Amino acid sequence: MSQLGSLPQETVVDILARLSITSLGRCRCVCKSWHSLIVDPFFINKQLCVNRHGCSIDGDRNHYFFLHYSIFQRDCRNSSEPYFYSFHSLHCSETFEECKRLQFPTDIGGFSIKISSCNGVLCLLRCHDIGYSYAIILWNPSINKFKILPKPNGQFETSSPIDVSVGIGFVPRTNDYKVVCLMSLTRNSDVFFSPHIEIYSLSTDSWTTWTSTYDVQWRLYRRTTDASVNGAVHWTATKTTWCDDDDGSQLIVSFHLADEVLGEICLPKCHCGRPNRNYGFISVIHEKLAFTIDCGDEDLFYQKVWEIWVLEDYNNSRESWTRFRTITMGPSFRNMVPVQFLNNGEVVVCSGMGRLIVIDPNTQQIVAKELRGSGFIVVNYTQSLVLVNEGTDGPSTEMSSFAKELKEFVLGKCVATLRKFSGRMHRYITQNSIEHG
Repeated sequence: MSQLGSLPQETVVDILARLSITSLGRCRCVCKSWHSLIVDPFFINKQLCVNRHGCSIDGDRNHYFFLHYSIFQRDCRNSSEPYFYSFHSLHCSETFEECKRLQFPTDIGGFSIKISSCNGVLCLLRCHDIGYSYAIILWNPSINKFKILPKPNGQFETSSPIDVSVGIGFVPRTNDYKVVCLMSLTRNSDVFFSPHIEIYSLSTDSWTTWTSTYDVQWRLYRRTTDASVNGAVHWTATKTTWCDDDDGSQLIVSFHLADEVLGEICLPKCHCGRPNRNYGFISVIHEKLAFTIDCGDEDLFYQKVWEIWVLEDYNNSRESWTRFRTITMGPSFRNMVPVQFLNNGEVVVCSGMGRLIVIDPNTQQIVAKELRGSGFIVVNYTQSLVLVNEGTDGPSTEMSSFAKELKEFVLGKCVATLRKFSGRMHRYITQNSIEHG
């Protein structure tokens, strides 16, 4: 401590920024000056930058995939009442092996979940399939901090169910995290309304209503995922009016958080040149927006072809898309869809039969143990200190070192006592049998 105290402040910051999140949690308890340094917004951003570029002592081990899924079971107390047990865990970005099992900060029950990720913060939308019952939660599993956001201001003047989509992003200009919430009527409605948009600011802990006008001719997919990159949140959407042109029926909707501008991005065409009308999902690859297209059709029934494209420039032109990779799989994978791409080239895919597996496209083999469940969500995750000042402590997921030592001590004492007692019993029984010969 005395040696570090003689170093320049910049050097101390550079050293601490390279430590793991767990080590930084311990360093906060060393002294007040270190605590103040580690929770400072400048240090939080520096640590995130060091971590993102793999310059920490853990290297790329700070980059994970966050996995959420549910298992349907009957309540043992009442067999007629079904219950969904949800699981959350961090998985290695190289092999998809489970690194840490997590405990969600609040009960999910039978609610569905939508998840957005940015700089180590997960934005979780817990919503009912119908109606207005939903909650938005920010959660950083790295430091076990969470924050339940206040309800957005606006609501539709209707009793019809609504769809809610959220996304989180970072605004470097103001050093602020924002959550954008889009609320729209469900597809069952005969009348189409433009979505109502609310924007939450973490720095002010409040919502504002987006009042700009925009000619909306699309509707977000109900189960759409989002991608946060370049200061904007993106979703996939379908056009509400079909046009007989080369645009197809899908597009990407973007919302720029700094300027609060809503926009549209055209999709690329797959290798056959026809418009994309099949399954497609967005993700982030190498800090760029990526879109994966299912190129299979009647002519390719016996094989599965996925094309991954990355967006090089935001000018609303298909020439901005560059084909990043093409994956061709055999007929046994034709009912599966990719959900994430590992750094080693392997693919995480999900089937309609409730299976999540990792496959090697080169060998066409399953390379990891499959998971069975429903509602699989896999998002990029990077460890960070974001929410260390704003969040509430979540439920403990691990036993403290003192508790572990106490448990080992108690168990050790119990074992020693049982051994001593069994020895005495053995001598007593032996002596008794000799006396009664």
